[in-house]
Amino acid sequence: MERPNQNEGPRQGGAGGVIGELRRLSGLTWDQLGRLLGVSRRSLHFWASGKAMTPTNEEHLHRVLATIRKIDRGTAATNRAALLAASKDGEFPLDLLADGQYDRVVAVVGAGGAPERPALKPLSQAAWDARKPPPPEELVNALQDSVHREIGRPRAARSVKVRGAG
Repeated sequence: MERPNQNEGPRQGGAGGVIGELRRLSGLTWDQLGRLLGVSRRSLHFWASGKAMTPTNEEHLHRVLATIRKIDRGTAATNRAALLAASKDGEFPLDLLADGQYDRVVAVVGAGGAPERPALKPLSQAAWDARKPPPPEELVNALQDSVHREIGRPRAARSVKVRGAG
């Protein structure tokens, strides 16, 4: 299975993959991402787990991710610092992004210089087989014996008195 490069789309399907990649690239907290997208942190968690979102919110989410990819500086910490730092005009890129001024954010912060992540080749079948964990019986050197039971006269169940709290 071939992985997409960073400019093609999220690594996982759906909004959950987009939100995950946005968190990894931006370094923002759930609260900051919620403020950025104009929703509560709870809504963001719902979307990340696969719940449906409105087309307007989905479009804004994808545009925010595209903008973060443009200004990517290589690490989440430097990207976060760039988003939270005030410009000479006193504008905060995070607030501009929340307002939907995507091009203005790129103009204020500047395009990032993060190196392109290399596209990974898919693993061969031999590599997949080599990475499989050994079966449990090899790990613990266990035998497939049946459970031993003591043979004898079965005991009748005993009733238990529950003492009242009082």
